[in-house]
Amino acid sequence: MNQLRNQRGTDTDEVYIDPERGIAINARQMTTEQHFKYYKSSFSTLRPDLTEYEYEAFAKRLRVGESFLNHMRVFLNHESGRVTNLYPVGARFDKMFNYQNQYFHLRPPFILGHRSNANRNWADASKVVNYVEKQLLKITKYGLDYPNYYAPKTENELKQREDEIYERFIREMRKPPVVAAQ
Repeated sequence: MNQLRNQRGTDTDEVYIDPERGIAINARQMTTEQHFKYYKSSFSTLRPDLTEYEYEAFAKRLRVGESFLNHMRVFLNHESGRVTNLYPVGARFDKMFNYQNQYFHLRPPFILGHRSNANRNWADASKVVNYVEKQLLKITKYGLDYPNYYAPKTENELKQREDEIYERFIREMRKPPVVAAQ
C-alpha cells in the first residue's frame, strides 16, 4: 500500500491505496483502529523482503522498465496520430481501438492533479523487473551490451568472446525456422 499526501490540496489528508480492493481510502473517514491497521500494513519500499543492495539493483531495473513502458506509450500515441492522418474514418476505427486499449494499459495507474505517479504494487513491479532481466540476459548473450563495462582486458580474450558470439549466431541461423501454428 502506498501513502499519498496532498491529494485534495490539504496537508492533513492521508490517502491509502488498497491494492486488494483497488480503492483509495481517505484517513479522515477512518477510526483510529482502521488508521493504524492501514498504517502498519504499508511499506516504504516495493520489496521489503530484499536487502538494501538487492533492492538498489531491483530499483534500477524497475526504473529501466518504467522508462521502457513510457517510451512505448509515447510511441503508441504517435502511431495513433499517424493512423488518424493516413487512413479514412471507416478503416481506422479497428486500428484505433487496438491502439487505444494498449495506450490505456500503459498509462500510470494513479493520476494526482498535474503529475502522474506510477504507484505499482509488489506483483506489478516484479513483473516489470523480470521482463527487464530477461531482455538484459538476451542482450548480454548476443554481445549487444556495448559499451561493455566488463570487457575483456586483452586482445586474445576479446577475440575469444567475438568467436563465441559468432559461433552462437551461426548456430541460431542454422536452426530450422519456426512455423506458426495454424
